[in-house]
Formats: sequence, C-alpha cells, structure tokens
Amino acid sequence: MAHKRKWWSLVAIALVAAGINYSWSVEGRVDRQQLRQTGRVDFSKLTETVIATGVIRPMVGAEINVGSRISGTVVKLPVEVGDKVEVGQLLAELDTTALEAAADQVRADVALARPRVALAESVLKRRQRLAEQGLGIALLPDFITKESVAEGKLLQLFDGRYGIKHNLYAVYASRHFVPRKTRAFLDFLIDHMPKEI
Repeated sequence: MAHKRKWWSLVAIALVAAGINYSWSVEGRVDRQQLRQTGRVDFSKLTETVIATGVIRPMVGAEINVGSRISGTVVKLPVEVGDKVEVGQLLAELDTTALEAAADQVRADVALARPRVALAESVLKRRQRLAEQGLGIALLPDFITKESVAEGKLLQLFDGRYGIKHNLYAVYASRHFVPRKTRAFLDFLIDHMPKEI
C-alpha cells in the first residue's frame, strides 16, 4: 500500500508539473502573438462621457461686481444676467426724482445767495470809496485795499495791529469723487486767497 501511495504521489506531481509547463508555454505564445499584432490606423471620433455631480463656479475674473457712485431706486434694467455688454452701455437707470429735487434746492440756495453777495460787495466798495475820498476810516480786508494803498489813495492805519481775523470755509459733500468744477474752485481758493484774511 505504501508503494501505491508513492506511485500516485509521483503521478500527481508529474501532472502538476505538466500543467504548469503547459500554462507557461500557452502564456508565452499569447504574449509573443500580441507583441507581433499589427493593425490599420484610422481617423475617428473618440467619445467619452463622464457623469458627475457638483457645483460649477466661474473662474476668477469671470464675474464682475457693478456698483454706482450714488444710491437710488432702479427703474429700468435694459440688460439681463448673462448678456454680453459693451463699454459705455447703459446697465441700469436710477430714479432721478430725489437728485432733481436736491439740484433744485441747490439752485434755489444759489439764487438766494446772489443778492447777499452783491450787497456785501456793494457795501465794501462803498466803504472803500468813502475812505478814498477822505470821508472816514474804514476797516477793509487787505486783499481789497492793496492797490489803493500802493497808489496812495488810502493810508493804512494801525499797521496790521488792529483787525478782525476771519476764517473762510469751503464746505462740500465728500472727498471722494469731487466734481472737477468743485476741485478747480477749491484749488483757486487755495492759490489766490491770502493765508490770513
């Protein structure tokens, strides 16, 4: 019985070795055949589909925030979200009722101030004229009497020791976005008004 077991063991080992040898030889032939395969190259479209979930966000710079220098109620939007716009194209129209009312108020204030300014100029010129005629002493700003003093029409008394210092204030809405006309006026005041009045 021991002899039969040996014999069967040898047969089993031989069969396993033969099976391994056969599988190696078949794999080797398949690999060599695959290496030698050739085929014809054709142009065609390659289509791949990817299905995924997520959120699409625009690239940095692709989205632009649009603002306004003034606030107000939007009455008209001639463009839609996603529309292509050109430089200078109207994007929104604001209600101008409040702005027009403010502009009317400023015009009314200017109209009321004109007669006051004219009256003040008239009073100063009258005082200067009376002082030039020798009819009294007048307290007048230097920048008005400078020429008359240089021509000898007026004589300066108290030599700057007596006088009232006045401050001149320019009041405007904001330092940001100052209109060019306002900026030009402020620059004129700084350049042409004396440091002390």
